[in-house]
Amino acid sequence: SDISSPDPCKGGQAKTAAFIHDSYESLERDIARGQGEYLDTLMMLAGVSRDAQKTILSALRDDFASYVASQDYTSQTQFQKAESLYNILYSQLDASIDSNG
Repeated sequence: SDISSPDPCKGGQAKTAAFIHDSYESLERDIARGQGEYLDTLMMLAGVSRDAQKTILSALRDDFASYVASQDYTSQTQFQKAESLYNILYSQLDASIDSNG
């Protein structure tokens, strides 16, 4: 899959995507609570340092809450929900990298 789509497979992102898909409901609960085993694992898989976790988690929770409140959320498949969570996470990571140089 690295040949057909190299970006999603670099740096463990494929493992992160699979984890999000397989653990979506548990992640949803942990994100709502702001803590938990699945959320800790997600941060580790995504390569988020301990120092950056509080900032990333806060932004992730805000964006995820907006996403879950959207009108079409309930009609989406688990795959679509997992894909959206993945995109929210990595947009926060990209923003964090951009702001930290």
